[in-house]
Order: sequence, then structure tokens, then C-alpha cells
Amino acid sequence: MSSPVQRLVATVLTFVTMSTLALVTVVAAPAQAAEEAYAVPSSGQWSVEGRGYGHGIGLSQWGAQAAALQGQSADQILDYYYPQTARFDIGQDYALRVRLLRFAGTQLTVGPLPGAAVFVLDVSTGERVAAPVDARVQVTRTATGFALSAIGTSASLPLVLGATSQVVGPVEVTGGGGSQLWAFDAAGSGTRYAGALRALATSSSSLEVVNNVPMEEYLRGVVPRESPAWWAPAALQAQAIAARTYALAVRQTAGSADLCDSTLCQMYGGAATVTAAGSVTELYDPRTDVAVLATARIARYFGGGPALTQFSSSNGGYAKDGARPYLVAHSDPYTGSAPGDTVSRWTNTLEVARVERACPSGGQLQRLVLERDGNGELGGRVTSARVECTTGNATISSPAFGLLSNWWRIVDAAPPSPFGNLEVVKGTTGGIGVVGWAIDPDTTGPIDVSVAFSGQTRTVLADRDRPDVGAVFPASGSSHGFDATLSAVPGATRVCVTAIDVGGGSDTTLGCADIQVPAGAPYGAVDFVGGQPGNAGEDTHLDVSGWAVDPDAGTGAVAVLVVTDKQEPITVTANGIRHDVEAALPGVGAEHGFSASIPAEPGTHRVCVLVVNEPAGPNPLLGCRSVVVPGGSPLGRVDAVTGASGGVSVSGWVVDPDTSSSSYVWVDVDGRGQPVLAGLLRADVGAAFPGYGDAHGFAGLVNAVPGAHRVCVTAVNVGTGGDVSLGCRSVVVPGGSPLGRVDAVTGASGGVSVSGWVVDPDTSSSSYVWVDVDGRGQPVLAGLLRADVGAAFPGYGDAHGFAGLVNAVPGAHRVCVTAVNVGTGGDVSLGCRSVVVPGGSPLGRVDAVTGASGGVSVSGWVVDPDTSSSSYVWVDVDGRGQPVLAGLLRADVGAAFPGYGDAHGFAGLVNAVPGAHRVCVTAVNVGTGGDVSLGCQSVVSSG
Repeated sequence: MSSPVQRLVATVLTFVTMSTLALVTVVAAPAQAAEEAYAVPSSGQWSVEGRGYGHGIGLSQWGAQAAALQGQSADQILDYYYPQTARFDIGQDYALRVRLLRFAGTQLTVGPLPGAAVFVLDVSTGERVAAPVDARVQVTRTATGFALSAIGTSASLPLVLGATSQVVGPVEVTGGGGSQLWAFDAAGSGTRYAGALRALATSSSSLEVVNNVPMEEYLRGVVPRESPAWWAPAALQAQAIAARTYALAVRQTAGSADLCDSTLCQMYGGAATVTAAGSVTELYDPRTDVAVLATARIARYFGGGPALTQFSSSNGGYAKDGARPYLVAHSDPYTGSAPGDTVSRWTNTLEVARVERACPSGGQLQRLVLERDGNGELGGRVTSARVECTTGNATISSPAFGLLSNWWRIVDAAPPSPFGNLEVVKGTTGGIGVVGWAIDPDTTGPIDVSVAFSGQTRTVLADRDRPDVGAVFPASGSSHGFDATLSAVPGATRVCVTAIDVGGGSDTTLGCADIQVPAGAPYGAVDFVGGQPGNAGEDTHLDVSGWAVDPDAGTGAVAVLVVTDKQEPITVTANGIRHDVEAALPGVGAEHGFSASIPAEPGTHRVCVLVVNEPAGPNPLLGCRSVVVPGGSPLGRVDAVTGASGGVSVSGWVVDPDTSSSSYVWVDVDGRGQPVLAGLLRADVGAAFPGYGDAHGFAGLVNAVPGAHRVCVTAVNVGTGGDVSLGCRSVVVPGGSPLGRVDAVTGASGGVSVSGWVVDPDTSSSSYVWVDVDGRGQPVLAGLLRADVGAAFPGYGDAHGFAGLVNAVPGAHRVCVTAVNVGTGGDVSLGCRSVVVPGGSPLGRVDAVTGASGGVSVSGWVVDPDTSSSSYVWVDVDGRGQPVLAGLLRADVGAAFPGYGDAHGFAGLVNAVPGAHRVCVTAVNVGTGGDVSLGCQSVVSSG
């Protein structure tokens, strides 16, 4: 690497008035695009390293998790990944149509929750029918429409809708009372969904299944599938908003569906899954439910509509361009830093056979040639791959070849070396000029070029813009040129220029030339020109420093002229010790440094420095700079204004040019304010304002009642100038009405069971909900520990869950839950639901009535809600009957009615003469309610 003086020598000498030049031009052949080519390895596979998982456009899910762990809010995360979009309240819960790819085929099987029934609607006619309780419904595609059947525990019967079990369709199936329902595949495993399932014809023999579901319920099945539920709340909230916005953006007004349930759209898993053996896995998670609820109705908008908020697991540290103003390519400092992230950087193997599938006509792969976009590490994502085969060539766009993404590089091949062109080598007065360009395929960034001459080696950075080079090598960019002048003693010398490798390759010599370096005019550099404040009684002034050498003076000192604003020049002798100059310019000595302090008023000044040419000749200009002498009004910035518990939190920085001491800001909240000292250490501010120190940051809490406020921050002036407004913002101080959710409302023995959570912004203590059953209610304390709620509302603790039993007689009830307000705001309804409290008349079903030798055989089951004991049915044959005990074990009935046991089945023979008979079965009531007819059937008994 070159020293600062060496680089300054190169810069300054370009301003020197040249006398004679010895010029040598080295011409290379026209540049051609470099190929990243790989031969087929004998092992049959390549070792690869890669970055990212998925397409890499928009939000990086692992990047969001890292940002959240670093304290970024969901809005800040989305601002970063979707710039130019804005937070927007969509105002309602939209309906969505989700195509369930797994269930496409010829037949759909749908089942209810235990003890419930499903309802079937022919959309073409509006006719609707209820299937028997607990029965599954099978919808089969036929040439003329759909065939409907109900599947019970022992038989499958046609399900008649209107006058037929053959309908035109589409067919829509819903759960009784709005309950969830199961969709089963041919193997017997299934998924439980909220909303309705609709079967639509896709051909004369096939159908597709679409889940009609409210947006917010849909998101409960998306967020835990897209982001692990254990992630930080802000990451889950950002995922919820991105998923909601994406669904809005692709929502259709025509067609059969808005989006699908796979990674082609968004992963949607429904509410639960069940195996063919009956093992149920719940997919909704309280932590992601809280994230969905906390961001309800919030989306990201651009240009008046929802943005296409694409996202993927990991962008690998560099987002891919998505061809929209808010989906831009950029480096990502968050992705790759979160604990547990194994997909942002990865290694794998790529089988030759996998690549060879792309060969035309089944040919054999001979060579793989890659092109990249140049963004990020490894040379960027692979934009195309050309497979050269025995049967011809084929090109594949953005190939991943089964890897996690198309951002990968083969690492076991010989690494590439840099290349370039040395175009000019010339001798100038007191130095050597070199011009050319250099690229290393391992990086899109500039690389170093070494210039060797007269027993020494200098380094030049090849970072100048060369559009001609960029046009030939678009994947590498255009910032690869070099054009530098290096100080050298007069005389003949050989110059060799080498491109320095940055990967695992070798350095590349770009060329050598023999030149003559002439003597001539003086030269030097201006190291520093800066305005300084007038502290401790000093006047404001300018400081200037640098170095100067005159080849005609040998090792002797020279004079420089400092001109400020075209005033009379001030002469300064360049005789200060500068060992760095001595080392960079062998033979000239060390006494060539200069420095001076020049009085100057606050404001902007133009400073030029010339070196005096002895014994005669023009004085070469070392350079001019515009500088500001501090003085006047303060400068600053408000970094954040947020509503916090008890008031408004403000932070930022302020510097007053008239002093290096800390100053104040005035924070005004709705017309009333207070001072806040800007005395916190801010190294970034100190670096930006040399000489002023770091103690210029401010952060404080200004008291304010809960609600919306207008906050304005003003930098208070010291000395000359005046106060400066740093801006105003609108914020909301937490407080007001409570937030919450009802997780479950169910009928239970003796009453209604309710559970959920509630948080009141005005207190971290537990509050109450009011549970109303048919107009009469009671309070329930929300004091149970809910770690998910505590994580979603930092500072409020975990004790905000509620669960309780409210007394209610058996039967149907309307249950409403209200969050009781504390402090400001008002009570908030958490919703109403209809439930059935067990009790009353019995339930049951006749499975079979058949004629038998000597009588009539009947079987089925019956459960009386008032008792878990076995009860009776009354079997009537032609007006004469007898009781039959329903005490046989029926595990299916016990599973459908938890807590009632299995002993509720009946089967018996009722005596009857041979011939035709009318058989009626009645469930005998126990306790409240009355007897219930289970139906009548006609049978023939034999002798």
C-alpha cells in the first residue's frame, strides 16, 4: 500500500506546470469480456459456496430478525427493505381466495370438527344442505358437474341437494356456526382451515380447491410458516405487514383465486394438520397471532396502492433488484448477523449430472460458463449459465441448479487472476505517469496496481470511472481505471506495472517500459486547510499545512505563498521536518514541511497555496480549497422522537460553531417546553466536526399525558447567529383504550369457558375483561402469565392472560367479551360468539335398522348431555316397543364428546313376526330437556 504522502505526491504533480516530457505509450489489444469457465471435474461434482436462500428481492427474513435483535422496529425494518413505501391503514379485513395446490385432483373430502356438521352449497343454484353430524362430505368431479356424498362411520350415502346428489357447481363447503373444517387427501391426512372450501372445475374430470378466508385469519396461517414463531416480535410484525401487503397487491377481481398456498405465492398452512393415524399438529402460534393482531389492517403503500412486498428467507447480504422503485439492489448489513442463520452463507456440492440435464438432446457436459451481476461477494449472483455439451450449447437464466439460490461460486476450481491493460507510461517533471485499467474476477470493487521503478514499489488504486471498460465487462462495473503520477528523481528508469490479485489467483504483470524522468519546476502538496473556532479568547482563524520541494534547490527549503480570498499573499517557509516526504522522495531530505495560522472572520473562504520557483519561473499552484471558519447559528439533527411511557422521548445532536462546549436544545410539546443538554458523547459527531469534541449528543424524556402530541425541537444558539429549528414531528404517547384478543369461547359443563389476553396502555398491572352471557355478565381478571403477550408489549410484563368459567344453563348462548378500560380511553369490545353449553335433550343417531330372523335388529348411539352414564333408546315396532340400553363401547362417540366416556352405543333385536314393519327409535331423555326422535324406517323381518 502507498503512504498518504505518496498518494498526495501523485495528486499534486498533476497540477505542476510541466516543462519537458519523456512519453512512452504501451498499447494493448482491445479488451474482450472475461469468461468464468469450469471444466467437468473427474469426481462428478463441484464444491460450491453460496449466499442467500430464495430470490433475494425485497425483505430478507433473516435480515429482519437481525435488525429486530438490534432494536429496529417493524416500521424501521420495512422502511429499510421497501424504501419509498409508506405505512397505511387499509381500514378493513379483506376476503381472500387461496388456491390449495395440494388438494387439486378429481375429488375433495371435507370433514367437520367433532360434534359439528358441514354445510354444502351449490353456488350455481343457491341450494344448501347440512350433512349429518360428524359426517364427512365427498365432492367428486363428473363429466356434468359434481357428485355429492356423505361418509359416516359405517357407510357412504348420496347427499341430496334439492332433488339430486348431482349438481352443476361450483360447490362450497362450510363448517356449522362458522367453525373450521378439515380437508383430507386420498391418503387420509388432512389440513384444517378457517372459512369456506370451494371446489371448482378445471376440466371435465378434475377440480381445484380454493379456501375463501378473511385476510387476518389467513395471515395466522402464513406468518408462522414464513418466519419461526420464536423470532423477535418486531421481525414477526414486519413479516405480518409484508405478507398482508403482498396478498393485497396480488388480490384479483376476476379468476378463481387470488393467490396460492406455496412458495410460488406465500406459504399458507391453515390452522392445523392431521396424519392418517389421527395425530393433530396445531399450526397457529400465539406469538405470531400477537404479531398479526398488533399490525391489524396495516400495509405498505406506494403510489396510492399496495406495494408488491416480495420477500425471501435470506438475500445473502445483498438485495436483488426487483424492477420497482422500492425493490432496489443494495448491500444489506443485517442479513447474516442473526444467531442461528445458516442460509445466508452456505456450502454445498453441485452434481455434474444435475447441470447436465440442461444439455440439448441428452448430451454430455463438457464445460460450464457463468456470468454474474457483480453485486456483492463472490462476484454476485449468477445471471446466466451456458452449458457447452457434445450435442450443442444451451443458456439458462438465473440458474440455481437445486441450490438454495442463484448466488453461488465453484470453489474447488483454479481461482481466476486479475487482468487489464497498461495504456500509457510517461516521464513528467519530477515523476512518472501511468494510465490503464485492471479487474479481478473475484470482486466488483477496485483493486491495487503496483508500480515498480528505481528500486522502489508504489501502489495505485484502480478506481477511476472507465465507461469503455464497463461496457466490455458489465458484470464488473466501470470503476477500474488508474491514472496517476508518482514522484521520482530525475533520470532514466524502468517502470513495471502489476495488477494485485485479491482472491486465490496470482498477480498479473500488465507491462514494463523504459522512460526518462526530467528535472524542472517545484512541486508539493497541501495536506490540510481548516477553519478553527475562537475558543479561550482566541480569534477565529484558518490553519494550513503541507510540504514543497524544488528540484533546483536540492535538499534546501523553499517558500510557499498562502493567498486567502485574493488578498495579499502570506509567505511561509517550508522547512519543517517531514520524514514521510524524505522517505517518499529519496535524496531530497526531510526539511520541506510548512504550516501556518491565518486570522479570518467566520464564514466561507477560498484558500490557494503556491510554491515559489527559484531562481526564476512561474510559481506552481499546489491547490485551492474552500473552507468554513466556524461562527454563527448552530447545526444539528433530531434522530428520533417517540412516544414513551410517561412522555415523549427525543434524541439527536447539536453543535454550535461558536463553541466546542456542549449546548442545549429546547423541546416543545404542544406549546410547552423545556431545555435538554446536548452533552452525551457522540463519536460520529466529533469525527464530522474536528476540534469540537464528542460531547454534543442529546437524549431525554419530556413529560406528556397519553395521546397525540406535536413535538418541535430547537437548537439554542450560543454567541453569533440565532436559534435554529430542527423540525417538528407528531407522536402518540402510549395510553388510552385497552388492546386484547379472545383466544377461545367454548361451552363446558356448567357454563361458558373463555380465554385470551388484554393489555391496557395506561398500566402495566393486570386489568379485567367483562364476560356477558345473554345480557348478564361478570368480571374476569386478566392476570395469568402470557410470555407471548409480554414479548409483544415490552415493559408491560406477562400477567395479562385470562381464562375462566362463567355459569350458564345448558343450551345455546351469545357470549360477548369486553376489555375494561383503566385510565384514559374507554372499554373495548373483543367480540361476540355463539356457543352451546352441554345439557338438555339427548343427541344420537341410528346407524342401522334391518330385518332379521325373528325380529328387527337396530344399532346406533345416544348421549344425554345431562349425564355421562349410559341411557336408553325406545324401539317401537308397529306401535309396540321396548327399551334398549345404550351401553356398548363406542370409542368414536367418546372422542366426539370428551368427558362423556365411550359407553353410549346400542344394538339389539326386537321381536317381530315375519313381514313388513315400521320401526321408530327414540332417545329417552335424562334430566332437563325431552325425548328426541332418531327417525323411523320400514323393514321386512323373516321367519
